[in-house]
Amino acid sequence: MTTPFRAGKLDRSITIISVAKTIDAYGATAELWCSRGEYRAELVVESHGSVTSQTVKEDGAVNSIESIFTFRTRWINGLTVAERVQYEFKDFEIIGLIEIPRRRGWEIKCRHRGL
Repeated sequence: MTTPFRAGKLDRSITIISVAKTIDAYGATAELWCSRGEYRAELVVESHGSVTSQTVKEDGAVNSIESIFTFRTRWINGLTVAERVQYEFKDFEIIGLIEIPRRRGWEIKCRHRGL
């Protein structure tokens, strides 16, 4: 994890999006997701050779499918779990951030739920 980044490993493109709250003419608040930037990243593959996927079941029926992805990217200033990652036309909730020492980068753990 502490090895220097090699450009060849950063073979994926992710977009970091953040929420901005706005107030319309009637005084109602609305959330607007804005792109913060596009970054090169490495998709971390687990030791068994695939991205972790879990089926979430409720009362014996499949409620949704949850996919967990981990990306490594260079340092992004001010990155928080309140933001999201867009990858392959899907929005992923950031569920964990691990700083790679000396501000070299981030390991971003993300979750996507859907059918």
